[in-house]
Amino acid sequence: MKNNELSSVYQRIRYFDEPFAYICMNNQVENYCSYCLRKPDKSKLYKCSKCELARYCNKECQRLAWKKHHRAECQRLETVYPNLPLTEILFLSRMIDKVLFLEQNGDIYKWEKDRKWANLMGHEDDIRNDELKYAHFEKIYGKMVTFRKDEMIEKAKFYEIFCKTTINSHSVHTSAGNEIGLALDLGVSAYDHSCRPNCSLVFDGFRACLRPLTSETNAADILTAHISYIDIGRSRYQRQKELKSKWYFDCQCERCIDPSDDILTSIRCINEQCDEALIITENSKPTSIQCPKCKQITSEDHVKMCQKLMLELPVRFGIESNAEDIQQKHDEAVKYLHSKNVYVTRLKAALLYVTGSLSDNLLFVQKSVYENYR
Repeated sequence: MKNNELSSVYQRIRYFDEPFAYICMNNQVENYCSYCLRKPDKSKLYKCSKCELARYCNKECQRLAWKKHHRAECQRLETVYPNLPLTEILFLSRMIDKVLFLEQNGDIYKWEKDRKWANLMGHEDDIRNDELKYAHFEKIYGKMVTFRKDEMIEKAKFYEIFCKTTINSHSVHTSAGNEIGLALDLGVSAYDHSCRPNCSLVFDGFRACLRPLTSETNAADILTAHISYIDIGRSRYQRQKELKSKWYFDCQCERCIDPSDDILTSIRCINEQCDEALIITENSKPTSIQCPKCKQITSEDHVKMCQKLMLELPVRFGIESNAEDIQQKHDEAVKYLHSKNVYVTRLKAALLYVTGSLSDNLLFVQKSVYENYR
């Protein structure tokens, strides 16, 4: 790459300052600094002697954390010890502190230089009408009252903060993809979603960086730069289902309206000697299909069975998933689903992941990423 081309890439990257609010996950506090969200240069993190939860890589991080968010939080943690509040409670409590400070002092620290807190969408009515989401709010509200005690704000005000935080916050990940924190960055929240994003969001500690994925993309242009809110290596049906349930919109991005995306839910021809992919989706109306290659007819009942098979497969797999169970599901799936079907690909990738053989199959992984994330 020529120097002027390299310079152009750096000019198109967008760097963000400290988020409006962020927190290290409770299950990561022993590994990452509670202030900068980086792993310490040395092996040891220094524990806060008062609350015994927060840990810091050095005195400077401890000083900055105390000044910016930990002073009040530390006192609250002491009063509820030995009970440790959920990460979500601690994060929302920091959100309350930030919003109250803004209301009382104005934006003296320029936290809102990219976007106003008041302008964030909260989908309050949608969440209120969502039985599970609203039940979760009620549960969190009760826990927040216990944590903040007489510092707790009125319920209606907390509901607004809860909704805006739910809709606009994001996870903080390491370069290896491990989730280590939660954040609400007002600048990042201005970017729309696409299932074919042209930017990727990466982190250096709590600081977010938006990198362009194409040569014509300028990450600083919020009208043309798009990020992904979800795991996009899935079918249109699964992507749209998650987006609707979490962000309350029907995605009509470039990829979602592209008919070629349906190859990811294709099934095998009923003729075992034919390698043609028959195009269906999980939620399309079942109908018999004539293979364009061998002309054999796949029945409506067979199509229904394939749709049911896809919908019953797990959406996600973790390191704790059972390899034998995944193998059985894979062996059953490949009888009916085409090799280009994303459910087959994810079963293969999950099997490699849980058996620890992912690094030995990089060619397959790279090809899968290209096919399923295109």
